[in-house]
Amino acid sequence: MRAKREVALRFRDKAAFGQFCIALSEDDVPFRLAGFKTVVLTERDLRRLEERPRNLASAAEVSPLARGEKRPPLRSPKETEELLWRLANRR
Repeated sequence: MRAKREVALRFRDKAAFGQFCIALSEDDVPFRLAGFKTVVLTERDLRRLEERPRNLASAAEVSPLARGEKRPPLRSPKETEELLWRLANRR
């Protein structure tokens, strides 16, 4: 089975972003949010958008999401505090 390839749609305009999310919800298109005014869809769902969300998507910058990229684990609060103290004492 092939992995689902995802794309990110980043909107510059807050109103267009909101309208796009509403249109996706009304058309029962699965999506997730990924940061500031960014929507993530599968490529398949993007190709199958109905007219209204398709028109709204034209206002977005579309980019593929890399699969398999793992983020480094978050530091613990203690590690973060130690790092901040080291950086503060450099001055």
